[in-house]
Amino acid sequence: MRVIRVAVDAALDLARSIFIAHGASEQNAAVVAEHLVGNDCAGVSSHGIHRVVQYTDDIRSGLLRPAAVPAVKTIAPTRLHVEGGEGFGQVGAMAAVDAATQAVAAGGTVVVAALNGGLCVVRPDGEISYVRVPGPDPGDTGAVGYITTPGPLATNICWGGEDMTTAYVTEAGEGKLVAYEWPRPGLRLAFNR
Repeated sequence: MRVIRVAVDAALDLARSIFIAHGASEQNAAVVAEHLVGNDCAGVSSHGIHRVVQYTDDIRSGLLRPAAVPAVKTIAPTRLHVEGGEGFGQVGAMAAVDAATQAVAAGGTVVVAALNGGLCVVRPDGEISYVRVPGPDPGDTGAVGYITTPGPLATNICWGGEDMTTAYVTEAGEGKLVAYEWPRPGLRLAFNR
């Protein structure tokens, strides 16, 4: 396989200009270009700039709306629904991160199932930590913590048990549902009685 090396700025400019030419807003084009080039720079080429071809094909076929603006609906102070509008996943994810940061400020600590192998605990001051080893207590201390999971694909988290202090985590990479004792109660799901 032949490797072509391109300067980061040139790759960003190229990807942005292609997306804009295909109907993306400047903001959407910049977000997607930064993610794709950043992934290549981080060695995750499966989600790198070569995806430009796939995305432009998806735009032409109507599967992807390049100018879509995600809609965020607040269901409860720390429960959000983000609708990507059939747009770029990176743009929808950034909207979700921004909304989660605001939810933390309004409602307290938020826990996110992170695809890099753990649970990220975000404090109300907006501080986020991605540490690969077990971190500080994620409970009432206000510390940012990171709890390792048995595999690399923690995709969902919810709470249950009588006192809502059992965190159930879906670990998709290992095909497991893992339960953790949590230092304080989580929120009930709408159907959890």
